[in-house]
Amino acid sequence: MAAPAYEGFDPGDEPLDEVIDERTARQSSEEQAVQLLREVFGAEKIDEVDAR
Repeated sequence: MAAPAYEGFDPGDEPLDEVIDERTARQSSEEQAVQLLREVFGAEKIDEVDAR
């Protein structure tokens, strides 16, 4: 019997990490960093300016 295939993994490999916090798992690393800075320092992201 063949092992199930997971997108982005080699045949026979599978994801092992359990998702503990679904909201955090769906954030990009930038979003996670901004959230951490906001929680710890009360920081806010400054909007990016398009310098054209």
